Amino acid sequence: MRPSFVLMMAATCAWWGAAAHAAVERTSEAVVIRTDACSLAFSTADGSILWLRQAGSSEPILRSGEHGLWRAGFRDGRQAAAAGTGAGQAFRIEEGADGVLMTFGGSEVAVRLTVTPRPDGVDFSAELTPRRGTVLEFDLPAKLRFEPEQVERLVFPMDGSVSVGVAFKRDFFERQPEEEPCGWDARPAGPSGYAALYGGPLEQRAEGDLPVALRVTPEGRDWLGPELADRVAAAEAVVNRPPTP
Repeated sequence: MRPSFVLMMAATCAWWGAAAHAAVERTSEAVVIRTDACSLAFSTADGSILWLRQAGSSEPILRSGEHGLWRAGFRDGRQAAAAGTGAGQAFRIEEGADGVLMTFGGSEVAVRLTVTPRPDGVDFSAELTPRRGTVLEFDLPAKLRFEPEQVERLVFPMDGSVSVGVAFKRDFFERQPEEEPCGWDARPAGPSGYAALYGGPLEQRAEGDLPVALRVTPEGRDWLGPELADRVAAAEAVVNRPPTP
């Protein structure tokens, strides 16, 4: 039996409102999931995200990039992707009342993927079976593309030792003049942003604290699953910088 593993993640549209119900429909080119929050269209050719739209809007927010819906990276440096995984590629997409099921069969890896509507977006769940070699990376979704003129800001996390995150505005993504390109660098901005996110200042402790037992919250147990949650709960780690006192 070939090894396989399961990955689950959520793509939320919570900032657009909550969804009371969802519908799944097929057109000639796409399978579309519609909720009160947003709508998401998947290509019937290879499962790529054709568009994500805010509910009530016809303007697309994002789409899949060159890899399609997912990308897998192997230990030896090989890559496989939903779009163009080579000879022997087989793809199937089925819609149902509870969501969308996609199966990808290729010479490198087989992927069984479900997309399930939820009140604030959709859940992605994937099971991978490598055909040869060991998969060390799996991006779901893979690279996403969007038009810079539609951007108000894109909030992105950063290394915790540097910052809690950064917000990129439209100008960052627009084409820069070759004769005078612009860039950006990180500068200290004070503790107000951290306190706004975490509810208080950082508790800076001494380096080299003793390890402490890890605790899994109920939400963490739901996300990790019983087996992995038990492994985490049995471990210890050094926590030099807890978020707040």
